[in-house]
Amino acid sequence: MKLYHFLFALLVLPAVWCCDKDSAIETGGDDSLVQTEDSVTRGEKGRTPDGIIPGVVTLSATGVQMFSASFSGEAVLPSVKSQDFELGFEISTSATFQKDSLVKCSGKSYDASLNFTFSYGTPYGQHLEEGTQYYFRAYMVNDECRYYGDVKTFTTETLTLSGGSFDESTATVTAVTNLQQNFLEGVEYGVCFGTTGQPETDGITVQSTGMDASGSFSAQLYRIPMEAVFYRTYLKAAGMTLLGEVQQIDGNEVTTGEIDPDTWTLKSKVKYPQGFNSFGVCYGQTENGLETGSSAWESVPAVDSDGFFTITLKTLTPGTVYYRAFAQNFVQDSGNPETYQLYGDVLSFDYTVNTGYTAVDLGLSVKWATFNVGAGSPENFGDYFAWGDTETYYSSVSPLTWKGGKSGYRWNSYFDNPTGDGMTFSKYSISGGKITLDSGDDAASVLWSGDWRMPTQAELKELKEECTWTWTSVNGVNGYKVASRTNSNSIFLPGAGSNVYQNDTYLPDGGEGRYWGSTLSTESWASMLRFDKGFISVDHDERCNGYTIRPVCE
Repeated sequence: MKLYHFLFALLVLPAVWCCDKDSAIETGGDDSLVQTEDSVTRGEKGRTPDGIIPGVVTLSATGVQMFSASFSGEAVLPSVKSQDFELGFEISTSATFQKDSLVKCSGKSYDASLNFTFSYGTPYGQHLEEGTQYYFRAYMVNDECRYYGDVKTFTTETLTLSGGSFDESTATVTAVTNLQQNFLEGVEYGVCFGTTGQPETDGITVQSTGMDASGSFSAQLYRIPMEAVFYRTYLKAAGMTLLGEVQQIDGNEVTTGEIDPDTWTLKSKVKYPQGFNSFGVCYGQTENGLETGSSAWESVPAVDSDGFFTITLKTLTPGTVYYRAFAQNFVQDSGNPETYQLYGDVLSFDYTVNTGYTAVDLGLSVKWATFNVGAGSPENFGDYFAWGDTETYYSSVSPLTWKGGKSGYRWNSYFDNPTGDGMTFSKYSISGGKITLDSGDDAASVLWSGDWRMPTQAELKELKEECTWTWTSVNGVNGYKVASRTNSNSIFLPGAGSNVYQNDTYLPDGGEGRYWGSTLSTESWASMLRFDKGFISVDHDERCNGYTIRPVCE
């Protein structure tokens, strides 16, 4: 016997071993494998032909991470029979390798020096537990015998997750974890938040979409309420959920800006606009009920980089006007629980009709006013009138409130239709020969006095055909710039819509304009100018409808 074989046999002889044809298993121990002195002295089958007793040496655990590790060992077996040869490791949280905590990794891979290495832990299979102490030992099964190396130990890395830092400018939380990068697939991580002091992952969560090589990830909070908000990071990996420290931020803020009395424009701000898709101002003649859907409101779909948005109030009624800014995530279905609004403080101002309108010479047969009747500026919509009526049928448009004896812009409210059916008329009719409004029934003449009046059908046609029309926007209001072809003068006609139709719907959308002329075209229809972007027409419509008026003078 060679000296080195003898010395190595002395080293491995104390290792636990026994003879038993046992196949490799993944979990659980085998109580039948018990070392006895008799099996050492009489187990001749376990000896190699040159007399060396086979053995195995536990070397080390390397690459230890939180869910995986690699193990190396060395076999003492000069003569190898591959058909009944097995190498591996037993790994357990118990120093005595109890069945309920035992796992194995094994095979027949080894190099020329009988060194062998196995890894344990995969993202989609069995894996180690993080932050746990493990015991491991190499083993070998050969020719009906099993041999064990010395027991060694290691501790897996502890999974960590930072509480995350909040960026107020973007409402984004950024956190860091030491999660193994090869375990990223199928892992969920992000931020949970809410108004309770202990936000959990079954509440509002924002899942992050990416993690860089350093373990950093971000998630943006959305629709932040106006009360204090608590948030914490979370990580779901390998069947476990790890939660970061609970942190608190101040709630959202909606700031209602002051009104500019020259343009009826205000600039408001939302502190955290993320998750909202509509920003604007609700306004009306009462302090209560200033909500979207129940009062007049104007909106824009986005804010600027600092959270500001600018709104022009388009439909104003003389008197005290109350208003407040809002932010909402608008959905088409108003009953959808996802609809969510935030409102700023209620402010007010006194609105008076600007009498500073002037007559503009466009080189036509008449001069045209710079404002609509009831408006305070060129872009303001003004008031809405049925043809031939000099008063509005409403006392307020926000909320829409009808005057006594009126039920909307419909025939049963119309002054010149006693039957309320739109068929017979007491004053103006084609059959009666009276087709042009008297000054006493002309809203422009009555409300503005002087030489002002409503334009005739011929004057509407002249404006359409003899001027240059350009679709534009003034202080956020869409409409047409109507420019003279003989001089440099122009007027602006806002797309004031049709206001309260026969179905009582308020339609000041800024997308179209409808302006009355003073001339009848049929028994029940009167002349009017109709336009939208790309379309201009001198048309006619039922005279009980509520339209705007742009006066003219000689």
